[in-house]
Amino acid sequence: MRKSLTKVEIKQIFREAAAIKNSGFKLLYRENGTGLSRMAVTTPRNYGNAVERNRTKRIIREVFRKIKEQLKSNGYDILFVVYKKDLEYKDTILELFSICGQAGILNVSE
Repeated sequence: MRKSLTKVEIKQIFREAAAIKNSGFKLLYRENGTGLSRMAVTTPRNYGNAVERNRTKRIIREVFRKIKEQLKSNGYDILFVVYKKDLEYKDTILELFSICGQAGILNVSE
């Protein structure tokens, strides 16, 4: 299995995956059964210029890198659709933790 998601796999995620949405993000996810979680980020076509889109994707990738260790070990294909502009790192990490928790893909150690 590839480390990154291909265009075909991303289209499959849009068609088949479960979805959770909050004010600025939509999380589409499906279990892949490999023990390896893979992630992609996309934005709507009208989401600012290339600089804004790329900055947003960098922030989301960095936050995912931080929370990846807390995902369940089943392995997931995860797609973040970002609607919110002007992302800040500390706000984004809280929102992504929240949406991943709602999806039930985080390990909860209580």
